[in-house]
Parts: sequence; structure tokens; C-alpha cells
Amino acid sequence: MATVERQITFVDEKNDTCQDDFCLCRCMNNMGIFTCTCCAEIEDIHEWAWDDQVASNATLLSMQNREVRFHPGYSSGTAAVRGDSPLKKGNVYYWEIKMLTSLYGTDVMVGVGTKKAELHKSAYQFCSLLGSDKESWGFSYTGRLQHNGKMEWYGPPFGKGSIIGIYLDMWKGTLEFFLNRRPLGLAFRSIRNSVLYPMVCSTAAQSAMRVTLSISHPVSLKLLALQALGGDTQTLRHLVSVPGLRKYISNYWWLVGRSDEELSPTPRKRRLGEGRGEGRRSQRRQCCCTCGGLRL
Repeated sequence: MATVERQITFVDEKNDTCQDDFCLCRCMNNMGIFTCTCCAEIEDIHEWAWDDQVASNATLLSMQNREVRFHPGYSSGTAAVRGDSPLKKGNVYYWEIKMLTSLYGTDVMVGVGTKKAELHKSAYQFCSLLGSDKESWGFSYTGRLQHNGKMEWYGPPFGKGSIIGIYLDMWKGTLEFFLNRRPLGLAFRSIRNSVLYPMVCSTAAQSAMRVTLSISHPVSLKLLALQALGGDTQTLRHLVSVPGLRKYISNYWWLVGRSDEELSPTPRKRRLGEGRGEGRRSQRRQCCCTCGGLRL
């Protein structure tokens, strides 16, 4: 009996899009893939790309190997790819991945893994690959975490238009995820004894995602001090009033888990008549290109 992928989507019925998309951009090609790069790629910082030498056969890389499309035709299993540069001890790493298509089926995951993680073992099997053994750690589009075959609930689901941030501290050995630049909390600890690689996998036919940012920095006293202030919003607001420190904190906002708006001395007030859902939606980025694809 042939196996058929089960379709599960998390959508806003009004706009037929994921409720947790980062922006309101609707710039797509004829395959329904986001083509706009204005919403999340303001900083052209890319320290690594996907490794075409170890990618699954059911993947198609483009945009200097930063964009991956899984199962371009149809899906008969799980495809995966890893980064072309190792994530070494003593550094902190942050990268962002934008979901370019609707996500559905058994699983779509982002995470990290060692060189021993077998990316091809489930080419003809639908599974949650990342975290299925002790060699990888994964975050599923359903909102669950997995490591060594054990799954647990962690955060909200994500889908088309969402931006997933991955913060890996190879000095402390911790892994944390962000959804649309909001921290979801500590996901994994005690993973600093291995050289790791960024990884993604998908069982969904014609699903696609793009690395929009990848940055790293050696651990330093300055970095540790900034990290220690993460929970002290009042002190951070005072520090960002100093021009030099404001730029530094802005560059490493993911260390403190605070956006520029949250650290502003005069936070934006909710407009009269703005409901809770409208407030969250209004904070999402407007499309700044001229494609005419914006739909409100």
C-alpha cells in the first residue's frame, strides 16, 4: 500500500496564511514560494550556506546555496541538508531561517547535529529526522522538540512566512529557538562537547526555506556581560541611550532577547481601538518592495 503524506497546516482562515508569519509580504513566484528578500534580509551577513556535497538527493539548492527546496516533484520520504561550516566550541552562533512555503505532513524541522547524524537514512520513510537519535537536536513546525527519539512540547507551531531563529552557545552548550525574533526559551543544554552543524529536514513536497542571516562571535567578557543583562530591561534601556552601546546591543539583540522596540525609552503605545490580535499583526513588517504583492 502506498504511503501518502498527511497534510496539517496552521493557517489564518481570513488570509490563508500562517498566523505567525513575520511580515505581510505576498511576493511569490508561480510555485507559491516567497521571492521577496526585503523583510528579513536587511543585514547581508552570511557565514555559511547549505552543503551541496552531503545534501539529500531530494533537495534543490539555490541563491548561493542559502535556499533549499525539498522534494521538487513529489515526496517519498524525508530529505535533509546540513551547513557547510562546523560550529566550534567557544563561539556563540545565531542564524535565521525563513519558511518560504506552506508546511504540512509528517514533519518539517530545523536544528543542529553532529557529523555522525545520518541525513540519508530516511530517504524512503516519513519521519521526524532531527533528534531521532543522540546525534541531532530538532525543533518541529508543530512546536515540539526532539532529541534521542524523545519529543516534548516547546513552543507554538510555525509555518509559511515564519522566521525561526537559532541561538547556539557553544561555550555554555545551550540551544534556544526564536519565532519571529521572539525568544521561546531554553530548548537544550549540555551539547557543547560536540562539533555541530546547522541542519534542516522536511517530508513535505515542494517545501522551501532560506537562510536569511548567519552570524557568530567568540565568547568574550563583553559578550557575557551583555548576556547577563538579558533579564534587566530597565538597565538595557539606559545603556541603549549611549550611541556606541546602542549599536553593539542592536547587533547582538539575540543575546538579550529584546528587540529595538522593546528597549526604546518610550515604547510604542497601543493605538485606541487596537485589539490584541490587531496589535500583534500591526507589529509585523510591511512589504517594502514594489511588487504590488501586499495584501492586508
